[in-house]
Amino acid sequence: MQYKLIQKDKNLGQTIIEKTGHSHTFSVLEVVEHILQLKNKMKEFVAQDKFEKTKMTNIEEHNDFLKGLTDEQKHAVWLWYESKKISNICQEGLKTHQDALDEYDEVIKEVKKQTGYSIKVPLAIWKSNKKK
Repeated sequence: MQYKLIQKDKNLGQTIIEKTGHSHTFSVLEVVEHILQLKNKMKEFVAQDKFEKTKMTNIEEHNDFLKGLTDEQKHAVWLWYESKKISNICQEGLKTHQDALDEYDEVIKEVKKQTGYSIKVPLAIWKSNKKK
């Protein structure tokens, strides 16, 4: 991909950068907003994942059985399965969102390398981008 400064603006968020290979322009503000959206969704995934795993643990601790399942026990198994399914979705979402944030790391580096322009993402946002 190639990056080119199209319009440099005093207001950092309004600077326009063109990405070619397949032409796509974006503003720094759009990048920052998308990073914030990714970070917020990742927080939601973490919270939902924790909640679902807590439910699964509770169901497992209160339903120690192997055979002769009653309807109530079957319902407990279903509840556990649904929580496990949602937990897996949260884990996949966390990975894809982290991958998108990692890709932004590379784009920002490449824009600077090719154009000399540094995309300045507010430190408080970007610092929290690092993997835990």
